[in-house]
Amino acid sequence: MVHRGRRYHRLELKLWARALLAGWRPEKGYLFLPAATDRTIGDHIAARIGIVGYAPCITVFGIVTLVRRLGRPSIPPGVEIVLHPSSIPAAHYLALVALGKNPAFCHRSPRWLAVRSLITLSDGVRRVGKTVNVSQDGCALIWSGSPPPLNHAIELKISDEFFGSSARGVVCWREMTSVQPRLGLQMTGSRRDLNAWRRLVQVVASSGAPAT
Repeated sequence: MVHRGRRYHRLELKLWARALLAGWRPEKGYLFLPAATDRTIGDHIAARIGIVGYAPCITVFGIVTLVRRLGRPSIPPGVEIVLHPSSIPAAHYLALVALGKNPAFCHRSPRWLAVRSLITLSDGVRRVGKTVNVSQDGCALIWSGSPPPLNHAIELKISDEFFGSSARGVVCWREMTSVQPRLGLQMTGSRRDLNAWRRLVQVVASSGAPAT
């Protein structure tokens, strides 16, 4: 899988519940994948994971941070990945399934992993934000400066033309980090606004961007 010069190496695993839980480090967003592979540190991974005896399988994306070529039954070979922020909820879901809690699985529209610079307008201040992922309903956005509160409306410029189209998003979640905060935006507004956003998403989807 190739996107914008970045190659995502595929892995498919069907894990026992105890194996997934042993490799899941939620405090850091790390997941160990007990699979023999020739991957190296820094490789981008798209891993489709299922739990034995349960469905569905879920794809998560991450970057290899550790490689173990040899192992033993208690410490198997495999790779550890740091998950992409958009994949952490999926890993939490898999962990709940592995614990036997069998949470309700909420089907949602795909999230395409894509870094796009968008001009934003919030309280009269223009900034450049970068998307982490986009969907028909909204996006995750890296924000510069002090983040706006929940339910705050933000205008996004979609095209570069002088009379270019724009869309409006409402902050539905915030993720505070030591580097730059991330915002979740739910698209709203007129049909024209929503259509402008969905045209952008169609362009991203047709580019071959990986989806979660």
